[in-house]
Order: sequence, then structure tokens, then C-alpha cells
Amino acid sequence: MIGHFQSAFPDGVNASDDMVAEGDKVVQRWTFRGTHREPFQGMPATGKKVVLTGLALWRFQDGKIVESRHEMDTMGLLQQLGALPAPLTNCNLRSGEALPLGRRIRPSLATAKRKKLRSR
Repeated sequence: MIGHFQSAFPDGVNASDDMVAEGDKVVQRWTFRGTHREPFQGMPATGKKVVLTGLALWRFQDGKIVESRHEMDTMGLLQQLGALPAPLTNCNLRSGEALPLGRRIRPSLATAKRKKLRSR
């Protein structure tokens, strides 16, 4: 999996944002930045720059890693690549469109003024 990822994002750079050790465990919060230049999981190269964040947890015993767990924002990555739609937020809704749970965005004062001018 790592080799496949590295070939899809060949200019990728990992940064360690935080690292904490306690007892027999070490946790790392990381950020990856790269450009999608080769196919990735059946998706042709898009040329898009992406930022992927995640966490790694390692458990040590006798100086060796005996357990390794990794979580990453795969959904965010797929949204950046265009494979999934962007999340629905107030920022990408037009005035009056329905939000989840039936809430609605109130028209802004500027929108109300434009409508009033158009109706004249």
C-alpha cells in the first residue's frame, strides 16, 4: 500500500506535527502533502495538490514494535481528488437551499436588496 501511494504522489512529503510517548506507546500526528501524478486506486492522475492528515499509534515491547495502527482522512483525500463530493456546508449553498435536518440559510441583506432591485 505504501509503495502504491508513493508512486501516485511522487513529490509527497510527510511532516510530523506531534509525537507523544507514554508507557509502551507512541502516537504521531502527521500531515502529508503531495501532487496526484500517477494512478491511485483505479483513479487516473488528476494533477491536484492534496493535503492528507492522520495519526499513527505504535506499541513497543522489548524495544520492538509489536502493534501498529494508522488512521488517516481518506474521505478528505478522495474529496480533494474529486472522487467524492465536497461536504455540504453553509459556504457552498445558495440562499434558501435546504440544509440537513430541514434547516435553511437566511438570505443575506445583500441578497434581499438584489431581489428588491430586480423586482422594480
